[in-house]
Amino acid sequence: MSLFSFISGGSKPEKQQSAKETVEKLCNRVATSTLLEDRRDALRALKSLAKTYRSEVGTQGLHLFINVLQVDKSDSESVGYALDTLYNLVITDVSPSDPYYGQTAMSPETTELGRHFSEVFLQNQDHLPLVINCLEEFDFQIRWPATKLLTALLINNGPLIQQSMLTIPMAVARVVDLLSDEREVVRNEGLLLMMQLTKANNAIQKLIAFENGFDYIIDIIAREGYSVGGIVVEDCLLILKNLLNSNVSNQNFFREGSYIPRLTAFFDPKSSNSSNGKDDSDTDEFDNARQKAANIIHMLQILRLLVSTDNSQQSLILCQKVIFQCGLLKVLCELLLSSSVSEDIVLELLITMGDILRGASQNQDYASKFSLPADPQRTVIIVLLLNMVNDKTSYPLKYTSLYCFKCFLYGNELGQAQLVATLLPSSVEAASISPGQLICAGLFSPDQFCSWCAALAISHMLRQNIAQKEQLLRVQLATRVGSPAVSLLQQCTNILSENTGSLVGINYLILLCSWLNECPTAVAHLVNNPVNIPFLTTQIDRDANEHEKVMRGLSALLLGICMVYNDGAVEACNRKALRNLIASRIGVGKYRDCLNQISKNEQFVKATHRMQIPTGPADHLYFDEEFTILFKNVEGYILRIASSDDSKTEINTKKEAEVDEEAIVQPYKELIREQDEELKILRKQCEAFETNKEMLEQQLTSASYELSSLRQQNSMLMEQQSNQPDAAKNSAAFFYLNNDDNVSQELQDMERIKESQAKEIASLQVRLEQKTTELSEYKEMVNSKENQTEELNDCKKLIDVLNEQINELKINNEKLQKDLAEQLSSVKQPEGVDISDIEKLHDRILELDDEVNAVKKEKETVQGALGDLQHEQDDLLLLLSDQEKKIKQLKKTIVSLGGEVSDDEDDDLGI
Repeated sequence: MSLFSFISGGSKPEKQQSAKETVEKLCNRVATSTLLEDRRDALRALKSLAKTYRSEVGTQGLHLFINVLQVDKSDSESVGYALDTLYNLVITDVSPSDPYYGQTAMSPETTELGRHFSEVFLQNQDHLPLVINCLEEFDFQIRWPATKLLTALLINNGPLIQQSMLTIPMAVARVVDLLSDEREVVRNEGLLLMMQLTKANNAIQKLIAFENGFDYIIDIIAREGYSVGGIVVEDCLLILKNLLNSNVSNQNFFREGSYIPRLTAFFDPKSSNSSNGKDDSDTDEFDNARQKAANIIHMLQILRLLVSTDNSQQSLILCQKVIFQCGLLKVLCELLLSSSVSEDIVLELLITMGDILRGASQNQDYASKFSLPADPQRTVIIVLLLNMVNDKTSYPLKYTSLYCFKCFLYGNELGQAQLVATLLPSSVEAASISPGQLICAGLFSPDQFCSWCAALAISHMLRQNIAQKEQLLRVQLATRVGSPAVSLLQQCTNILSENTGSLVGINYLILLCSWLNECPTAVAHLVNNPVNIPFLTTQIDRDANEHEKVMRGLSALLLGICMVYNDGAVEACNRKALRNLIASRIGVGKYRDCLNQISKNEQFVKATHRMQIPTGPADHLYFDEEFTILFKNVEGYILRIASSDDSKTEINTKKEAEVDEEAIVQPYKELIREQDEELKILRKQCEAFETNKEMLEQQLTSASYELSSLRQQNSMLMEQQSNQPDAAKNSAAFFYLNNDDNVSQELQDMERIKESQAKEIASLQVRLEQKTTELSEYKEMVNSKENQTEELNDCKKLIDVLNEQINELKINNEKLQKDLAEQLSSVKQPEGVDISDIEKLHDRILELDDEVNAVKKEKETVQGALGDLQHEQDDLLLLLSDQEKKIKQLKKTIVSLGGEVSDDEDDDLGI
């Protein structure tokens, strides 16, 4: 061994340096070295070590990297190394294309370490602005790592970064400016940054929109080739979804900025191929098709955000109108009728088209007539029905087609009538398959889900349309060759009686409940068959398993609808007979429990929420949202009638309802008539006040002339008295006599004015007493008070006019009294003349002033009482409008219960 030791030099090898010591030395070089090259080399080495030794580098050097951003910001290379190192320290989610990490997944410990360093970095509020300022630099070595670092910080501490971005000047504008960078690497990283930045923050979303973010994003989509643009287009679409989701301001800005028409080119293959100038010959065709499908689905989801039912009605209508006008609806219809579209796209397309058609008559009419030139008979409605009734189509496709069909019929009475007409008998043979044939084929299909879709389709064809419910009674079906035709209603009940133990019976019960609801004629046709009512009672009374409980509940609901909307056309099955049947054969308690089985069912609860697309038979829903609404509306009426006392006959119930209605309606009629009369009186009073105002103005003008003449006479007398003392006495006496007459005349005028004001106040007091009496009587009838009709606004305007007139009278009277007082005080008493009469007149003026002040106070009191009364009357009229609505609902209920209403009441109520 000594020989080998001698050969090797006779000394022991040095101990290998640990990673911690290496990092410590490099950090010392960064902190203490005076040469820029040394610090730069140390930063480069730390950047490499940070990927492997994150804990050591972050613990010892995090503050040094931040210091480099502050001190060495003029050296782009050092700043770039510092940003890269910080990125390596805080990253927790590795991008598949990351050049440093590749596709290696991080361990939970490493991910937690990245979050820890992110929190340490953000503890000081001055650190984040350093990174954001780096975004302003155009140097690739600074801008790109700064963008990546900010994205990583957003992933770890999104809400904190978002709030800080709102306080940093120009922070959002610098992020948006990244999208205009011609270097694709920087631009794409900017898209990832914006995607994180726009999550769940409306304030930042609005700022990006006002910084022309929509223009930049749509331009990138166009340059990348629209739907065939790859992952970059998908990132842009995700950003658009973030900007528009639950942000009313951005949705309005997007619509008003004419961005919706620019989306039309996204679905145009010519635009996509011409915009995409990249060579995809070496790319996988399957991946391209999958990416294109994902892009189209994201764009359809963006359109759904614009026409979502959660938006305001005004915004929804405007977006639907713009989509039609720009030709986007036409493009979507062409896409739906195309045979080369994948099912994933069709599912999203059907939901989007449903929202676009819902409640928009122009869009509904266009979609009902649209077809491709190659196959004119294959319309949008035919395609929807084919999807629903074809047993080979998937469950999601059936369900979404039903949703689109339901939206097409929403508020579309013309469409309902046209579809029902295809079911009616016709002498003209159809050249091709009709919607009515498809609906009947699906309704009587052995496939449960096809039958369910057809039953709900018919239900929506009849929704809130009694005329079409009665028309559907005319539908005749040929069950067998040579057998007589039967009605659709009879065929449904026949099949229902044959499928008591299967789920198909649920479909027919749902259809019958929707059909008979609010339609006494259809109820009469059902109860006219003596087999139907016993069948329903048997179904309610039998023991059942889980799905048969739903059958029991629906049977109870159908029996209740027959009881509520029964017009007594069939004497043996009128309302009283059915109520007695429930009480004696079933029992009210058991009947109530059967009805409650519907609302307790899990499928019913699911149907009350958002649309849920089933993926298989296990996810099949018995009900839809419209049926749950129907059930909630009619359940209370059914239980109320079923639980009513037997001693109350149908006639008594009807009379009581009519009496209650008359008792509610009559006071409102009287009150409205009285208010009309009062308004006429007030208008006349207003005209009288205007006339009185003109007269008072003329009197004030004449009084002002008299005062000016008095001043002139006074000045003349003063001059005469100074020149001729003896003659002045006689003239002064004459003046005072004349002045006495003038003042007396003025006092008489003032007394007349006071009397007119007193009369006005008296009339106002009478009105106040009348209104107080009316209000007390009305308060006994109703407990709440709401606003009165708009016509009483004229009364408010009249009170304002009266107040202005009274104020003007006050000012003029005060001015007149002041002038008279000044005139009297300016006249000197001549020697030897007794002016006691004038002093008495002056006292009389003072007394009149006191009386006028008292009248003013009394007037103010009356006006205050009138103001309180006006507020109470304003509250009353809103109650009138609300009560009128309730009266209309009550009237409809009376009619549905078999009652009659006179034509006079129809005219008064506007029903």
